[in-house]
Amino acid sequence: MLRPVLHIPFRESTEVASWRIYAFADPHGYADALAGLLDNFHRHRASHPAELTLLAGLGDYVNRGPQSRGVIARLVDEQQAAEFDGVKKIFLRGNHDMSLISLLNDTISPLRPISLPFRSFMDKGGVTTFTSYGIDLRDFASGSRDEFSHEIAGHGIWLDPRGFINARNELRAVMPRSHIEFLETLSDPFVFGPYFFVHGGVDPSLPLDQQPRSVLHGTDERAHDFVSHTEPLGKIVVHGHTPTIAPISNQAQISIPVSTKPDA
Repeated sequence: MLRPVLHIPFRESTEVASWRIYAFADPHGYADALAGLLDNFHRHRASHPAELTLLAGLGDYVNRGPQSRGVIARLVDEQQAAEFDGVKKIFLRGNHDMSLISLLNDTISPLRPISLPFRSFMDKGGVTTFTSYGIDLRDFASGSRDEFSHEIAGHGIWLDPRGFINARNELRAVMPRSHIEFLETLSDPFVFGPYFFVHGGVDPSLPLDQQPRSVLHGTDERAHDFVSHTEPLGKIVVHGHTPTIAPISNQAQISIPVSTKPDA
């Protein structure tokens, strides 16, 4: 389940004094939940007007849930509406979004085993992303069980490199161009006043301006470890990615709950 939009409280800063800031994290293919969340955001914004409003999406829009296509479609609509509703909207990339873009754009050899990143993408909810675009991976299944093939965890579907490439090409063909452009233009982590918005987390042992991208984007286990950190870092890190039962808010971070199993 997706948690409600988190309204980030103001702190003293001349940079953001006129802004009301909202953030959400990790829709993971649950378009109906995202729609309710964003509808609540617009109602709250209408009843609590502010001079300026920022809506930050913290990444991981695809995989796991059955409606990745619907999630992207709604966020594309939100981007287009920003021109008229006066809301500044910034959508970060998460590790699942990055994996999908790599899947769509990278060269894949039919003569080599399916690479670990792509196997991981399929095993961690990527099947549902294909399904949301009307693609049944069973249509691309292989009868082979050799070292070049991969069984998708929990689905009993074996793909060899050629079947994987064909499925990827079909996905690329049926995805609306606006959806691909949305994924390709997702934002990097950014600082806004006293806040540092990221998908994954940070490594507290390093300065914020020297963070590995793997931690910021959530492909490094240090991103999960960050939720236990409480000491000030110079900025308050606003993030999702790591499952927590309730929001975490302290001098170091605001962690938006994610009700899905953790992954790298």
